[in-house]
Amino acid sequence: MKRAILLLSAVPAMLALFGCPSESQKVEVSSGDPRSREIARHLVDLKANDPQVQAEAARQLGNMRAESGGAISALKDGLTDDSPIVRQASAQALADIGTYDALSALRDTSHRGWPEARDTYNSVTKDLRSQSQAGDMGARNLLDRLGEKGLRHTGAQQ
Repeated sequence: MKRAILLLSAVPAMLALFGCPSESQKVEVSSGDPRSREIARHLVDLKANDPQVQAEAARQLGNMRAESGGAISALKDGLTDDSPIVRQASAQALADIGTYDALSALRDTSHRGWPEARDTYNSVTKDLRSQSQAGDMGARNLLDRLGEKGLRHTGAQQ
């Protein structure tokens, strides 16, 4: 037991001495939070050479509603990936996260002509408009922050 504790306590010293090859691995090693480690692992997978692995990592980040640890930035990069499955998974993940930062990344990329981002953004704003019509002030505020009108073309009063 003492030997295991000694070995585990040597890991941070070795990392400090020899360095760590990537920023995401630093997050994984330095954080004791299992959620942070899982996010870091998915961020590494998002940079893999296999589009299936990248797409699955994006889906997992979306399922986790991962809005920290560089997830939104990495998913935004995925919106312009060479692979359409990575672009679609990244777009859906940002929609699933649903924060202003995630949706503005989706909006900005959609305005640059990427169809997966555009289609997903249009779907999300349509849903937000419906929620806004039903009285959801959070949806209305998010639409306003995105520069969208929550009640446009609905005939409802603002």
